[in-house]
Amino acid sequence: MLRSFNPEIRGGRGFAKEMRKLLTELEGGDISREWKYHRPRFIPDAFVIKEDEEEVWVIEIEDTHPLTTEKLRRLIDFYWWLDGYCWDLRVFTANRYGQNKSEIPLFAYHYALHSSGEPDPRISQLTDHQAMSLIDLAEGEVDAYLDRCIQENKAANTVT
Repeated sequence: MLRSFNPEIRGGRGFAKEMRKLLTELEGGDISREWKYHRPRFIPDAFVIKEDEEEVWVIEIEDTHPLTTEKLRRLIDFYWWLDGYCWDLRVFTANRYGQNKSEIPLFAYHYALHSSGEPDPRISQLTDHQAMSLIDLAEGEVDAYLDRCIQENKAANTVT
């Protein structure tokens, strides 16, 4: 079922091996020391490595392996490590039939998990680009910014 999502999709076993191979090629040398501290500490249900676009896609099947806060933290850590190589990590969830696909905005969750106070649930509706802008806003500007972004996203997703 997930092949319809992307024909290059692979099962999660072997993800760490593929990532180590890729990062060794990017670095052009020994990455064992860095790998010890930053390797992916999760096994995705499925993944795609898109070298041309410099993206790694991780697919999580919510029916069998719900995305926990701990796994989300591990994905965010790996997101930042890949970002250091100018690569993107995109995380998608789907049900076991490959339907109801949605992308998890990792930066928005990073912001929510590391902000002081109670995380605002509206943050999960932002794109990564929108969420990154939250860092530069004064506290009094956040509510208006969130509302504006959510309205823009709804308008962009409306089919006419």
